[in-house]
Amino acid sequence: KRDIQSAAVVVKPGTPANEALKAAAGAKKDRGLVVDLREWKSDTYTNTALKFDVQATVCDASGNPLATVARQGDENLGGSLMDPPGHAKDAVPPAFKKTMESLLNAPEIVAALQ
Repeated sequence: KRDIQSAAVVVKPGTPANEALKAAAGAKKDRGLVVDLREWKSDTYTNTALKFDVQATVCDASGNPLATVARQGDENLGGSLMDPPGHAKDAVPPAFKKTMESLLNAPEIVAALQ
């Protein structure tokens, strides 16, 4: 929506953050954005619990960090006595969207990408 040209850089799971920043710099763009999903776990019995730890880092063309924002949480997403798994399938994706939007719309990240 903001008319930003982008290119995806894929790294293997477990790649250290500094290596991911180097890979982003290898894309030859003015800025790189590395999103690190350190933890994303949902667990459902009756209610759905969500535990997460995510971080976004913007780097310059050399891979030097310009801004970093992290979000952690341990949330109760509610539940359903009749269909707990169905509730989890409905509740977790919007929670992911909300968390990622909060992370990527943080003022520090937006400013560093400009």
